[in-house]
Amino acid sequence: MKLTNKKPLFRISLNALFLAMYIGLSFASIRIPPVFEFTLKGLPLVFCAIFFGPIDAMAVAAGGELICQFIPYINPYGITPTVPLWLLPVMLRGLIVGLLFKEKDPIKHKALWIVTMIVSCLAVTTANIGVTYLDGLIMEYPPELTGIKIVIKFVNSIVVAIIFTFVIPVITESLKHTKFIEKDSD
Repeated sequence: MKLTNKKPLFRISLNALFLAMYIGLSFASIRIPPVFEFTLKGLPLVFCAIFFGPIDAMAVAAGGELICQFIPYINPYGITPTVPLWLLPVMLRGLIVGLLFKEKDPIKHKALWIVTMIVSCLAVTTANIGVTYLDGLIMEYPPELTGIKIVIKFVNSIVVAIIFTFVIPVITESLKHTKFIEKDSD
């Protein structure tokens, strides 16, 4: 999807808005540590990736997650030397969606959109599991990654992928009726 306003200030402002939405949606997450977290905080990252591509989406993801790492309500584990590792999974979503969907319309490319959402959600979950394991090794605690916890994380990921698959095209269709999206976009 192409935006009508190509000015750098507009781009920076939208990225700041996406970052703020990421943090806000982090507060709205449902958590049952260490097994379950249901969150839609990836939603603004997907929009950022669609509008501006992988670099902006990865920067918004890294900035948003870094800020979240400092907020005890969101991250009850505190600041550790492994904070940079926790930025990688959320940046992965921006990379995958940005590479496959920069300036493309999810409504016109339905099959690619569905595959992209599933792949990005599963990649983020896989990366989170890997980071949990590495964090346990580095910080010397048992990561408690049992089979049932991993299955729960992947089921949660599929639910998020389904939500993103249906919600984002509805929102993008609504955005087409504004002056911010080009009418003849891809």
